[in-house]
Amino acid sequence: MASLVMLRVILAQHDIRKLTSPSGIPLTVEDLHAAVKDAFDIQEEFTLKYIDRYFGDQFFTMTSTDLIEDKSTLKVMHIAHTHTHTVNKS
Repeated sequence: MASLVMLRVILAQHDIRKLTSPSGIPLTVEDLHAAVKDAFDIQEEFTLKYIDRYFGDQFFTMTSTDLIEDKSTLKVMHIAHTHTHTVNKS
C-alpha cells in the first residue's frame, strides 16, 4: 500500500513549494511530470531534475522515479524555445 509522500519542488529561485501525494511517488517520470504540472498549473514545457545526495547534492536529470523518496527535492527546468528565422538573399 502506498503511503503519503511530500516533495520539495523548486519552481523558480524564489518560489519553492511542497507537493503532497497521498498515493506515494508516481511510478513513472511521466506521471510525476503530470502531477507537478497539474499541482502548480504550469503551462510551459519543462523537465524535472532531482538532487542526488551521493554527489554532493547536485541536480541530475530525472530518468526514473526510483531515484527519489519522501522529502526529496525536485527542480522544474523550463525548456526555452529558440526560434530560427530564415533570410532570403536575393
